[in-house]
Amino acid sequence: MRYASCSATSASERGWGLIAARFLIALLLMAAIAAQRSQACNTIRPNDYLIFSGQDIRYSRSDFQGPSGALGNIELSSFLVNASGFATCSGLVAGQNISFRDGMIQGAGAAAGADFFMQRASVQGTVEYGGRLRRESAHAYQERASLSLDVRNLRAAWQFFLDQSASLSRKQANARARLAPQTLVFSSPLDEAVFDIPSWELARASVLRLSGSSSARFIINVRGPSASITEKAVTLAGGLRPGQIIFNFPEATSLKISASGNAKFGIPATILAPYADVDFTNGLVTGGVYVGNLRGNGQVNAAATDWPPL
Repeated sequence: MRYASCSATSASERGWGLIAARFLIALLLMAAIAAQRSQACNTIRPNDYLIFSGQDIRYSRSDFQGPSGALGNIELSSFLVNASGFATCSGLVAGQNISFRDGMIQGAGAAAGADFFMQRASVQGTVEYGGRLRRESAHAYQERASLSLDVRNLRAAWQFFLDQSASLSRKQANARARLAPQTLVFSSPLDEAVFDIPSWELARASVLRLSGSSSARFIINVRGPSASITEKAVTLAGGLRPGQIIFNFPEATSLKISASGNAKFGIPATILAPYADVDFTNGLVTGGVYVGNLRGNGQVNAAATDWPPL
């Protein structure tokens, strides 16, 4: 009896030891995976942002195909933020609050300087918040009460876009757009073509035709306090690609974008309007969107912007 009791105790101890060892291995594997993820991602540089608002973003029923940020609040519903392939730690960054409902952030985390609210949402990376976190039927890979480096870098990122707009606005025009009769033609053989047009001319055209080489950069400065890119067909020729075209609205305080472009790219250009309230509905931009305030449901697809040096 004494021998049997001793044997049973040893087997029990061995069983618990095996469970503990497996648990320790699992914890070590999870820590290794977390460390690998943290080493694989980077803080966001200004030109990594696909969308940036100097104030707020309020959007629904659409998706951003790249990292997005705002100095103020971000409210998204029925939404996808796809930051896969950008190697950034955060796909969504707000200086103030984030409210994220019925959506997913793929390939990265999210960071709010203040409160973070998630409802029926999933974040594939780390959620960081400077205030409070509230979740309802939501999941994140990790959660951390801390002020993200991406949040602390927001103002420097916004300054980059302000400086770009001012710098582009000062460039001397070396090419001329032609309106004939409803088609606005931008064509130049130059490596860096700078156009300067009034906003009414852009509004009057029903077709935008841009023609330049595959190595060209087109800078289109649009002057005036308000502007619109609505109900316009857009064509590209000569090898020109979306990342090579920048529409700069340095004076605009309001900008409307809707239902324009072509079937493949929508509006094939970066939109830079740092002082404008932008209403973007029912359309697609292939390029960056950097504005004062942003609301709507338009889609934004990634095309790396060929920024000129400051």
